[in-house]
Amino acid sequence: MGTNYHLRYNFCTVCGRYDELHIGKSSMGWKFTFQSHEHGPKNIEDWKALILRWGSWSDQDGIWNERDEHIEPEWFWNLVENKQKYRGDLASGGKMVGGYFFLDRDFS
Repeated sequence: MGTNYHLRYNFCTVCGRYDELHIGKSSMGWKFTFQSHEHGPKNIEDWKALILRWGSWSDQDGIWNERDEHIEPEWFWNLVENKQKYRGDLASGGKMVGGYFFLDRDFS
């Protein structure tokens, strides 16, 4: 069981459209698994900068989970840090980048 998190940005108040980037997934017993993107974030510093940049433009921008709940950045980063004591699944093709677990492919 796990929960996916996304960064929503560029929310349009007229049509409700927004852009979205998958941040990663929190699964029980595992480190938080970050998504690395070909033309986007590849490490924890990149993710922190993006979330800081887009997290407060509107009530609709920022971190959202797969249950469509808005997540406060402080709560999210506490979750990530608390999960650092768990293992990373390097067998699935992931890699450790600066102590954080990343996958550079799509995952559920």
